[in-house]
Order: sequence, then structure tokens, then C-alpha cells
Amino acid sequence: MRLKSKHMKYITTVEDRQFLVEIIDEKHVSVDGKVYEVDFESVSGQPVYSLILDGKSHESYVAPGDHDWQVLIRGRLYPVTVEDEREKRLRSAAGGNHVSIPSSLHSASVFSSNIRNVATGLPPRPLM
Repeated sequence: MRLKSKHMKYITTVEDRQFLVEIIDEKHVSVDGKVYEVDFESVSGQPVYSLILDGKSHESYVAPGDHDWQVLIRGRLYPVTVEDEREKRLRSAAGGNHVSIPSSLHSASVFSSNIRNVATGLPPRPLM
């Protein structure tokens, strides 16, 4: 019998590389099994984000693209998609592989709010 994790899991694709991102609590995420201490905040409601990862500060700019997110960090632009792990599995089983930008935008917004929900004991929000 396989036990289910209560943590929210996301498949995040940066360029052509996939990462399994799991929200552990408000201050910790796991990326491909490695746990990081994080602080991730929008700056004044703008598309600018402050990310403190294991004590190191990073500033990023995030904007929606046609079918993904465009993330600018340290002068380099990355195409990024964020999908709920369950949603991706179901779509793959059904033969679909295209993610529309509204779905990706919604997923990323929920991803950010779920960090706080999990940490405070509230149930994670579903993506759809």
C-alpha cells in the first residue's frame, strides 16, 4: 500500500528540464528531493518577486508568455511552466500535452498561495 503525501506537488519545466517541486510548508520546498529554506514574496503587487533561497537573495521578474511564464533572473530569461502533478498525469494518460497559459497562470498563483495554506494548516487549494 502506498501512502499519499499531503504536500502539494508540481511539475515545473524550465526550458526543457523538468523538476518535481513539493511544498512542504511556508518556508520549505523540496526540488527533486532536496529541501530548501525559502521566502518568496511579490514586491508591492508587481511582477517583481523577492526570493530568498537558503539565505541567498534573488530578485526575479515574472510575466505570462503565450503558453508559459517568462522568468527573468540574473539577466537571463527562462520559459517556465508549472503544472499540478496529478493534473499532468491525468492529461498524459488522456494523450494531451499542451498547457494553456490561463491554466499555467492559475497554477502558479495557486502554487504561491498553497505555500501559506500548508504552513498554517489550511487545506491546499485545487488548481481547477
